Amino acid sequence: MTTPRLLAIGFIFLCTAVAWSILGSTVVGRTGQMDGRLSQEVARLWGGQHVQVAPQASVRRPREVEEEISGSWPAFFFEGYTGLTITLGAVLTLFVLMQLTARVDWGAVFAKR
Repeated sequence: MTTPRLLAIGFIFLCTAVAWSILGSTVVGRTGQMDGRLSQEVARLWGGQHVQVAPQASVRRPREVEEEISGSWPAFFFEGYTGLTITLGAVLTLFVLMQLTARVDWGAVFAKR
């Protein structure tokens, strides 16, 4: 690169830096002037300064608890029967009901109503 070209690049850089400095100081000055006026207008419109409490967070860590359970809940209602006996009875009852209701013409039953 030649010397005049380097000097031209330096001059352009210097002018650009000065221009950005002027623009930045102008923006900061205008913001400071308008902040006082606008904050009063906003306070009249929306009320004074609002204070918001920061949210709180917590973590629950599961812990192991040992409990003694006496029997299963179906056997609790039917004394003397195990859970397996009650389950087999329920499955057998469901099977019988499904067989009986499979032969019913439900369209005819509800058409009568």
